[in-house]
Amino acid sequence: MYRRQPPRRYACRRCVQLKVKCIPAPGSCQRCRRLGHPSCVFPVNVRGNNTETSHPRPSTPEHDDGNGTMFHEAIDCQLANKLLFKYRAQKMSQFPFVIVPPELDLESLRQQSPFLLLCILTASSEHDPSLQHALEAVVRQEVASRLIVKVERNMDLLQGLLVHAAWYHYHWRTYHTHMYMLLQMAASVVADLALDRQESFGMQDIPTEGRENDLWRTHKAAGQRALLGCYYLCSKSSTFRRQVNMQHTTWIDRCAETLGTKKELSTDVQLTKYIEIQLLARRGRLLLGEERKGPGQAPIANWGRIIATVEKYQARTKDMMRSFNENRDWPLLIEGGAVPVLVYGQALGRQEDVFKLQDLGLLGALTESAHRVIDIFLSVPSTDVVHLPAPIFATIWYALLCLSKLSLFFHPSEHQGIGLDKTTIHSRGVAIIRIFEELSLGDDVWRSSKNVVGNMLAWLNRTNVKTQPGLVSPNQQPTSSIGGRDKALQSSLPGAEHLDPQPAQSPTHAPDQVATTNIQFPPYEVDASVWQQMLDSFAWVDPLLEIDSHEV
Repeated sequence: MYRRQPPRRYACRRCVQLKVKCIPAPGSCQRCRRLGHPSCVFPVNVRGNNTETSHPRPSTPEHDDGNGTMFHEAIDCQLANKLLFKYRAQKMSQFPFVIVPPELDLESLRQQSPFLLLCILTASSEHDPSLQHALEAVVRQEVASRLIVKVERNMDLLQGLLVHAAWYHYHWRTYHTHMYMLLQMAASVVADLALDRQESFGMQDIPTEGRENDLWRTHKAAGQRALLGCYYLCSKSSTFRRQVNMQHTTWIDRCAETLGTKKELSTDVQLTKYIEIQLLARRGRLLLGEERKGPGQAPIANWGRIIATVEKYQARTKDMMRSFNENRDWPLLIEGGAVPVLVYGQALGRQEDVFKLQDLGLLGALTESAHRVIDIFLSVPSTDVVHLPAPIFATIWYALLCLSKLSLFFHPSEHQGIGLDKTTIHSRGVAIIRIFEELSLGDDVWRSSKNVVGNMLAWLNRTNVKTQPGLVSPNQQPTSSIGGRDKALQSSLPGAEHLDPQPAQSPTHAPDQVATTNIQFPPYEVDASVWQQMLDSFAWVDPLLEIDSHEV
């Protein structure tokens, strides 16, 4: 006698709604467990139901001791509401890829996206480093439990990872250890949820959460923002670690264009600008890689298009600065001002490429852009600096590295002619240090950042009157196999009328005299060799990096 099969209605509510086969398991069905759904609920009082009937499966542990606290004993509902309000008011617009709708209150967010809430509370606790450190440990536990042990994949995890990575510089002690790992995890979740629309072997048989129901349509815009946010963070981080790279696809462009056209949220129009800037930097990286393969590999017309696009962003940034009183979008203003240094700065890895920029008259644009980034940062009130996301500080460090690196290629008497006034660099460095001093609460990221800038100033003073090996002197013309060719072809570039060749500098300029700073550092906190080591170890351009040809 055959055993009678359970009735068709013996299935969880999600499987019934999607009309798919449901295989019960202790606590949840196999499908919900595999896809990492936050809850798996079976109907109650169904005949033949001899397993557990109704078991909502929370996606995170119930960090509640019965006294109304959550995630940590110091976080009660009142403090959680204040931190959520701070995130919405001061941080969310700085990273417009994860938006918490205003109609979503604390309890609703806790039920729908508990991990996202945990990461928001962590990012908003910068005023209390000890509490933030404790919450960061909880975040790591949740990442290990949900992503690795339970193999969960959902929007709650993805958005939480993006928020945590966007402000991970607060956790400066473990920044390099965990930051890049978190981004790789986020990129994996993007692929598993099929948000990137790429065919992934081994994931095609796993349905995406709610694609057939209203949940997918509700999360469609949020998923597109999350995709763009992951791409933006990976692109910015790849400046310092080339392995953290995410392919640029036409679907990324389409998502940015769709969000910017629909304008469902006021911040959606900014997303296209963030993505365009990263794509432009990638194009410059590709062209420099093609130059390394030999003459004629990178069409000179491509350089013309990139130069014209860079000039467009320079004009746009100036317009933004003129109308900046109405909308203080500091991150986008800094990113817009950094376009030339992000594109042309990648040439500083090789002397031939530096001389190519000189032949094309682009060194002045590079240094001007680096100075503009620092000037804009110094204009940001300290009350806003503390909320800037990590990618913006990466841009600032990159600008300082470019100015330092470029000073090694030319004789000190030529520095002023290409915008390398070391006295100005020194005074701006001191101003940056004073901002970090004002923000520092002790042994935190701001104190560490102050020390880094102090190392740069010490290096600047040490190298002020020294001539580096291989330095181009005023009486020595740079030897470059591509210099003559670029001068001959410069006039044929699109927009050539905007390209002014670098004038030859006479040896009449004296080396910049850098005043000593009155900022006091303990002797163990400032070391000029540290900055020199950063310059030596920094990979300006990775010739092995492959970028699809359709990106140019």
